[in-house]
Amino acid sequence: MLDLARKRAVYSKVPVKLEEMDIQSTSLKSGSFDSVLAAFVFCTVPDPVLGLRECHRVLKPGGRLILLEHMASGNTVLKCLMNWLNPITVMFLSDNINRNTNVLVAKADFIIKDEINLLGDVVRLIVAEK
Repeated sequence: MLDLARKRAVYSKVPVKLEEMDIQSTSLKSGSFDSVLAAFVFCTVPDPVLGLRECHRVLKPGGRLILLEHMASGNTVLKCLMNWLNPITVMFLSDNINRNTNVLVAKADFIIKDEINLLGDVVRLIVAEK
């Protein structure tokens, strides 16, 4: 994905700096961002709360966290199926399909301002503030 981003960055109208880091421990300066945007990231992070706390650290006061994530369904049957399939998806894709990312966002000291279901209640857009 970083190679693809490099190819597309040349077309940007604003300066783009691309770096590869571990979201659980970045070299970014504290309080240096207005927003953090991530799509389908925290399903693969080994310690998602640690990664979300790192997002919290690099955000300015009042900064916004915007996540597009798949997570455990509230539907009992679908949740059971997701829990059953999760070990398989982790083994082959390193992807947890049954995390409650909204709960993890709150554990990382964010205030959830909006949560929008996009595909049933499995794919959600979460907007939170520091």
